[in-house]
Amino acid sequence: GEYEQAIKDYSKAIELNPMSDSAYNNRGIAYYNKVDKAHALSDYSKAIEINHSNSEAYLNRGNIYKDKGDIDNVISDYSESIKINPQNAHAYFNRGLIYQGKKEFNLAISDYSKAIEIEPTYSEAYFNRGNIYKDDGDIDYAILDYSNVIKINPNNDAAYYNRGNSFHIKGEIEQALMDYSKAIEINPNIVNAYHNRGAIYNNKGNFNEAIADYNKVIELNPKYDRAYHGRGVSYYYKSEFDNAIADYSKAIEINPNYAEAYNNRGTAYDKKGELDKALSDYTTAVNINPKKVETYVSRGVIYASKGDFQKAFSDFNKALEINPQFADAFNQRGIVYARKGEFAFAISDFNKAIEINPQNADFYNSRGFTYKLMGRLNEAIADFDRALALNPRHTLSLINRGNTYAVKKYKNNACADWKQACELGACNNYTQAKKMRYCE
Repeated sequence: GEYEQAIKDYSKAIELNPMSDSAYNNRGIAYYNKVDKAHALSDYSKAIEINHSNSEAYLNRGNIYKDKGDIDNVISDYSESIKINPQNAHAYFNRGLIYQGKKEFNLAISDYSKAIEIEPTYSEAYFNRGNIYKDDGDIDYAILDYSNVIKINPNNDAAYYNRGNSFHIKGEIEQALMDYSKAIEINPNIVNAYHNRGAIYNNKGNFNEAIADYNKVIELNPKYDRAYHGRGVSYYYKSEFDNAIADYSKAIEINPNYAEAYNNRGTAYDKKGELDKALSDYTTAVNINPKKVETYVSRGVIYASKGDFQKAFSDFNKALEINPQFADAFNQRGIVYARKGEFAFAISDFNKAIEINPQNADFYNSRGFTYKLMGRLNEAIADFDRALALNPRHTLSLINRGNTYAVKKYKNNACADWKQACELGACNNYTQAKKMRYCE
């Protein structure tokens, strides 16, 4: 009703003064608000025809061209508006939007910066400029811009969310957590904040908190495949493998090309000993994403466990072809060489794995075990020592060092290692040794 009345009033004004550019511009605004863009465009154009210096009419007509996707005319009109009135912050902002959409980010940043210079509380300009900085990897500048948005509008949930993402990228996890939580406090329906906070909780090992966040995501959006996947990861690390498999399966049902979900479901099946199902999932995962080196290695380990060394080698070699610095592929290939009695090749692979990542206890344990098989017992013990220096709870290294001490007839040392392994939950060696009265 009010727009109809405004149109009548401005039409009367035009009747009285057919050369009133402001009347045409204002009637155009009324038409635009009434979503009659054809008449609005006509009125804005008439206002410009009457007065080539009507900055607002150029800006308004540019907005219609923007709605129509007529990019060249949009930029032309916004630029003309700016030329007439260089202090029009909205014209700079709107032109910045167009440049951002065209991926001409430097021009967009320049326009947003000019809008901010004219109007220092222009929160939308800070926000959009921050988004460009974030996407371009200029994280510190992005954080500054989002912080300015928050300073201007402390209830802007999107600014907290995006600043949280920026802190997350920087590895400032506690800051990210606080921002995601604040975004959720302001807007309890901000799905992605729950998801990203859940991912942080997973990485911190706070699996119950992660599950609570993923539950909320799924409640808000039951088709959010990544939430099912994330909750599956939580369940996996809680050793609730059936729940993990159910969630990975739901993620796959929603997104049949979700390679990571196939990979992780394969890992869960592997943990349950359902090796054929694991193989099937790993194969589907690499078919979807042939560059996923971890999946080739996981599949290779299963082939090796089934005695199919040829396929195992093929997978490990494929992983190393994709990423020659993937240390675990060298380690797993070395284990297979050792099983085949090809010790020189095995040691070479373990050396390479350790060279790439000298902080991984598993690699020293693998090499130590192979040295033991070769009868090089002192070198074996030295490697188990290194593994345990890196990870004092590395039960395999404790067991293997104990076994090596037993071969050397260092009974007390062997029993001490097996006992310590038993205290960590791996009791088989110590129990057997006590049963045989080898250990007290």
